[in-house]
Amino acid sequence: MACQVCYTLLNRFKSSKRVKTMEIQGPFQIEYTEDADAGIRELHFTFTGLFRALGLAQRVATFEAYLSQLAEDINNTNDIGNRQGMITVFQISEQLFPHLQADEVPLNETLVVELGEQTEGTSLSELLSGSRLN
Repeated sequence: MACQVCYTLLNRFKSSKRVKTMEIQGPFQIEYTEDADAGIRELHFTFTGLFRALGLAQRVATFEAYLSQLAEDINNTNDIGNRQGMITVFQISEQLFPHLQADEVPLNETLVVELGEQTEGTSLSELLSGSRLN
């Protein structure tokens, strides 16, 4: 399975902040963070060193294979919670793919996606176009 969503709950700083690391065999490591006090939920996508070391054509092929396997895993799981997590990752990855193909994604940066209806910020397209990258 490309996306076996096994969560490991870690308590940090003895606060209400929780970090869950998804065990995923793919191009990136994903962490889910939740800060109940601040009402913030985020997904942090960090590309693996192996993925970053690939050439553009290899990265695109690897990412396409990852999306294909993830879609298959979504269809084959019976666990509703895992399925929802995989769908969320799939949707974000699908939006990221054209930017990866165009070599617009800063692979050495961690991409942070805020979750929820009241999140603020710009769209992924605006962020990757360079308008908000430092």
